[in-house]
Parts: sequence; C-alpha cells; structure tokens
Amino acid sequence: MEYNEFHDKVCTILNGKLPLDEYGAILYTSLKTVQKGDFYILGLNPGGNDDYTLPKKLKCNAPEPSKKMTIGKSLESCCDENYNEYSKSWLCTRGAGNMPLQLNLKNFTRNILHKDIKDICCTNLIFKTTKSQNDVAFHNEADACWEVHKMILEVIQPKLIIAYGNGDISPYEYLHCKLNSNKKDDVPSYDADQGNYRIKGFKGTLDGRDTYVLGLPHLSRYWVNNDKKYELINEFLDSYIPQVYLKKWRDVQIPINHPNVDSTNEKCSKTSCHWISPNSQLKA
Repeated sequence: MEYNEFHDKVCTILNGKLPLDEYGAILYTSLKTVQKGDFYILGLNPGGNDDYTLPKKLKCNAPEPSKKMTIGKSLESCCDENYNEYSKSWLCTRGAGNMPLQLNLKNFTRNILHKDIKDICCTNLIFKTTKSQNDVAFHNEADACWEVHKMILEVIQPKLIIAYGNGDISPYEYLHCKLNSNKKDDVPSYDADQGNYRIKGFKGTLDGRDTYVLGLPHLSRYWVNNDKKYELINEFLDSYIPQVYLKKWRDVQIPINHPNVDSTNEKCSKTSCHWISPNSQLKA
C-alpha cells in the first residue's frame, strides 16, 4: 500500500474518534509489511507514562524512547522501509532491542514463524499509549481502532493472527468476540509452562476467509526463549492449523550468514531450528 493512501485512510477512519496528537503508534514495523502475507501480530496497546519523564538515574545518551511518539508522527515513521520498533531503544539501561517484549517477539517469529519480525506487520489493538491496561477504556477504544485493523487485514489476508495477551482484557479476547462469537471453533488451551499462563486458539472467519488466531500470554512477561517453549507452541499449532500452512512456514530456509544466526553454538532442537544448520542457533 502506498504511503499517501494509507495515511489518508487512517486519518479518515480515526477522525473524531482518536486525536492524532495523542501519544501512541499505528504500526510497529514498516508500511512495506502491509501487503499480502500469512501473519499479523497484535498486542493490546503501547505502554508508558503520559509525561514520559525518565528517572534521573536512567537518563543517558541513548535514543529518545520510541514510546514518546504520537499517533500522527508514527504515520510518518512507518513509511521508512527500515522502521522497526523491535530494534529500537525503549529504555536506555536495556540497550536497543533488549526489552523483554522485544526479545520474546523476535524469538517467537524466528523460531516459530521462521521469519524476521521486520517482515511481519505488527501493531496493537488500541493505538493510544497508557501506563497499564487498567487505564484503557477497552471496548470503546478498541472499537475506535478496529476499522483501521480491518483496512489493513483486507490487504494482508493473514492465515494466522498472533495476539499476545489472552486474558479478559486482551487483543485475543477482542478477536474472539469479533471473529468467533459462537465459540464453536475454540481449541482446548495448553498449559504454557510458566506459572498459570495458558496458550489459547480458535478458528474464526474474517471477510469470509478462515482465519486462525493464536493467543499467547503477554510477551513482556511470558518468556519464549528455549526449546521446550518452542516445541510446546509448535505442538499447539499442530492441533488446529492445517498442515499445508505449517509445512509452508516450517520449510523456510534461513541462510547461515543471516545476521540472527550464531554458527558457533550447537544448542538447537529439531522442532525449533530444523530449518538451519544443526551447528547453528538463533541469537536472542
């Protein structure tokens, strides 16, 4: 989708519903990801304080945290084909791309979807920034943003939507109501192998197309960083995703000289890394 078309459609949809000078963001990866593809990644909403003032002990020379971006400014940023919030510094003490959410999403896309996150359209159900989910007027604000998602989803036509956050107030629950209101195609949930977290899923319908939804615990707290987790998530996907799709995704070959592959480490399971050299491991 061309930038001007995307910009104009978003502004028209949000007009009177969500001011563009509010802190927040539309996309977390480049506009070039808004094209036909298999995946769509959805969080709840951008997090952060309204005043965005870092404590003195955290002030440093790191780039300005991305969460200071306004919704309007984010529309300009996403036209840069290298735009990728998951490689940026969100908190200077962590370093670029090293917040738990960033690390877990990158691990998930590399080891489960077999794609670099910068090549997947990533966003949040609600575009406005808040301190926590308790500050979100969930249904009202989600409804205000949903038409933008519908516009993007009409272009991408994903086979699988990954919603991270699957509690009562979450992108998974919202999609569950929108795409599978009678709950007839729910999948039995799995123990997520961390506390009381569960992995959830269902088959829904979006614009007349079968669309599968994976509901993960929120990835700022749920760690996707070892072979056991990769195998567990893959097993769950095997329980309801057609094999023709899974085979297509898992047959992807990542070259050994890929910047995310460390050829010095041999800790790679057949399930999570069968698509690269057995002497290689993906970096966190």
